[in-house]
Amino acid sequence: MANQPMTPASLAHRVRTALDQRALAEAATLCRTLNQQAPAYAPGWQLASEIALTLGNTGNALALAQKAAQLAPEPAARLQVIRCLRALCRYQEGRSLALELGLLDDPQLGADRAWLLSELGCFDAAAEQYQHLVEHYPREATLHYSLATMLRYLGRLEEAETALDSAIELNPEDDEAWYLRSSLRKQQAGRHHIDALQLAITQRQRPCPALHYALAKEREDLGQHPLAFDALAVGAQQRRGQIHYRVEQDLAIMDTIAEQFGPISAPHTQPQGPTPIFVLGLPRSGSTLVERFLDAHSKCHGAGELNDFARLLSRHSQQQARAQGRSLRQPLELVHESTRLDWDALGQAYLDSLPPEAASAPYFVDKMPLNFLYVGLILRALPHARIVHVRRHPMAAGYAIYKQWFDRAYPFSYDLNEIGHYYCGYHRLMTHWQRCHPGQIHHLEYERLVDAPEPTVRELLAYCGLPWQEEVMAFHRNRTASTTASAAQVRQPLYQSARDLWRCYEAQLTPLAKVLRHAGLLDNEEVKPAYLPQVAE
Repeated sequence: MANQPMTPASLAHRVRTALDQRALAEAATLCRTLNQQAPAYAPGWQLASEIALTLGNTGNALALAQKAAQLAPEPAARLQVIRCLRALCRYQEGRSLALELGLLDDPQLGADRAWLLSELGCFDAAAEQYQHLVEHYPREATLHYSLATMLRYLGRLEEAETALDSAIELNPEDDEAWYLRSSLRKQQAGRHHIDALQLAITQRQRPCPALHYALAKEREDLGQHPLAFDALAVGAQQRRGQIHYRVEQDLAIMDTIAEQFGPISAPHTQPQGPTPIFVLGLPRSGSTLVERFLDAHSKCHGAGELNDFARLLSRHSQQQARAQGRSLRQPLELVHESTRLDWDALGQAYLDSLPPEAASAPYFVDKMPLNFLYVGLILRALPHARIVHVRRHPMAAGYAIYKQWFDRAYPFSYDLNEIGHYYCGYHRLMTHWQRCHPGQIHHLEYERLVDAPEPTVRELLAYCGLPWQEEVMAFHRNRTASTTASAAQVRQPLYQSARDLWRCYEAQLTPLAKVLRHAGLLDNEEVKPAYLPQVAE
C-alpha cells in the first residue's frame, strides 16, 4: 500500500501547492511525473502550461494549454489558452475565444474571464461578465469592486459609485474601494463621505494610507486645503513606511542610461507597421489629456499605457545574455546589455505586439509615462516614432504626483524630498535626450494646453503629421475606455482648476521646493523661462 502510486488528482494537488508557493522546480518535477503517469488527465497539462507561462516559456505554455483543452474543453483549460494568447500578444485570437466562451456562472472562473477580457481590451464584455456574477453572487464584495473598475474605465461613473457603495457595505475593510469611490467625482457640500471616512480611519487597527488619501481628496474638493494636506501627509508617510525603496537607485539608472546612449550614429531600418506616438513624461503631467486629444482624431488610436516597449526591451536583453551563458540580475546590467541589441528586431517585435485597433490604425498613441527613460532607445528601434514630452511646472507636477494614490506604482511618490530628487533626475535625462536628438522631441506644456488649447493642439497634430480636425477639441465626448488614474477626469471638458492648485499648499510643499531650487529648477518659486535648455540644431 505504501508504494501504491498517488491518484492523478492527489498528485495534481501537490503540483498546485508547489506552484502556489513559487516552488517552480518542485512543481515542474511533480507535474512531469503526473503527465507521464496519466497522459489523458487534462488538469496535468493545464498545470504544465501554468508552470511554463510562469517561467516565461509562452510558446510552450500555449501548446500545453491547447493539449489540455483538447482532452477536456472545460472553461478552466480554455481560459488558460486565452492567458497564453494574451501573453503572446495574439489579441484577436484571445478575444474570439474569450467571447465565444460566453458568460460563466462560477465566481472564480467568471472573474478570470472578465479579467482576461479587460486585459484584451474588451471592457464592455468584462463589465457584462462582472455584472452577471454580481447578480448571481450579490454578497461577494470583490465582484462589486471589480465591476466598478470596469464601469469607471467605460465612463459609467454613477453606476461605478453605486457598485462601490455595495462593495464597501459588504466589506468596510476594503480601503481601495473607499479611495476609488472618492476619486469618481468632485465631492460637494451635502454629498461627500468625509464623516464616514473619518469614522473608518478611527476604527482601523492598522495603517490605512488609501483612506487618508481618500479623505484628502474629498477635503480638497470642498476647499478644506489645510485639512486636506494634513490627511495626505499622514497617508503618504504610512505608505512610505510600507515599502522598501531608495530613490538613489532610480537616479543611478537614469544617469547610466544617459552615459550609455548618446546620439544615434547610423540610421536604423524602419519597421513595418503604423506610426507610434509616444506621449511621455512624469505621471500626472497631462499625458492622458494629450492622448485623448489624439484619440479623437480619425487617423489615430489611443492605445493607453502600453508596457510593451520596456517589457520587450527586457526580454530581448535577457535572451541575448542567456545565449552567451550570462544572466542579468540587476537593472544596471540590463542597461549595459541593451546597448548591444538588434534594434530592428526590437522595433518590429514592438509593432507586432500591438492590440488590433492600434495595429490597424495609421497612427497610435502609447502613453506610458515612464517611456521617458527610453527615448533614445525608442528612436533606435522605431526611427519613425513621434516623441511627445508633456511637461508641467515642477511644483505642480510634484504636488500632483504626491496627492495621487498609486499604491504599487511610482514608489518615489510618497515623500516630497524623493519626488524632488526624482524630478531632477528626470529633468537631467530629458535634457540629455534633447541634446542627442534635437528636433525629434515635441515638448508640450500642460499650462499652455489648458490656457490656449487650440493652438497647442494644432502644433501637436502638425508635429505628429496629422491634419487638423475640429473633432479633436471635443475629446471629452470620446466614449472609448480609459484605464489610467485620470479615467474620471477625461470625461469632463477641459478645465483649468488643477493648473495652479499647488499654490494652495506652498508652505507645506517647502521640502519639494528646496530640492528643486537647489538644482536650479526654481527661481523665487517660479519656473525659469525654459524647462529644458535650448539646444542649437
